[in-house]
Amino acid sequence: MAEGKPQFCNYDHALIWKGLEACVDKGLTKAIGLSNYNSKQIQAVWDTARIKPANLQVECHAYLQQKKLFEFCKEKGMTFTAYAPLGSPGKPMRYSGKPLTPILENPHLLKIAKNHSKTAAQVSLRWFTQRGIIVIPKSINPGRIRQNLDIFDFQLTSEEMAEIATLDCNGRFFVFDGYEKEPWYPYNEEY
Repeated sequence: MAEGKPQFCNYDHALIWKGLEACVDKGLTKAIGLSNYNSKQIQAVWDTARIKPANLQVECHAYLQQKKLFEFCKEKGMTFTAYAPLGSPGKPMRYSGKPLTPILENPHLLKIAKNHSKTAAQVSLRWFTQRGIIVIPKSINPGRIRQNLDIFDFQLTSEEMAEIATLDCNGRFFVFDGYEKEPWYPYNEEY
C-alpha cells in the first residue's frame, strides 16, 4: 500500500500461473481460474499455460452483461461466473448515461417476475442460468438465500430473455478508481 491505496502489481502473470499449476500438480486444487481479466489478459495467460484456466469470474448483471467476454470464454471451454449478479445495493453504479433504476427495482424485471410469481432477483438469476452462466449472489439473509436457490421451477420465454438483454448499458459497480493507467487494469479493453 502506498498512501493508503493498494497498488497493482507488475508481476509476470504467466509466472504466477505456473505457481498455480504447481498447486494442481500437488493435488492442492482441482482447477484454477481467473478473476477480473479481460480477453487480452486471458489470452496472455492462455498462450503460456500448461493447465488452461478453467473459469473466469467477473462482475456481470443485467446492466453489464459481458456478452463478448462470455463468448470468448465459451470458445475456450472456460466456465463463466457472475459476481454481483443482482447489482450491489448501496454502491453507486458507474455509467456514462442517465441514472439507472436499481436492478431489483427495474420495471422490466418486475413485470417478468409478476408473470412467473417470482421476485426480480429470481428472474435475474434464472436469466443467467438459462444462458449457461454460473451466478454467485451475495446475501446473509437466510430467506433470500433460499429464494436465490428457488429458480429451477420456471423457464423464461425467448421474448423475456430478449427483453432482459436490452437492459445492457455497460454499467459497473466495481471500477477500481485511480488505477486506469496501470498495465494490468482490466477495463481498458472492450472485453
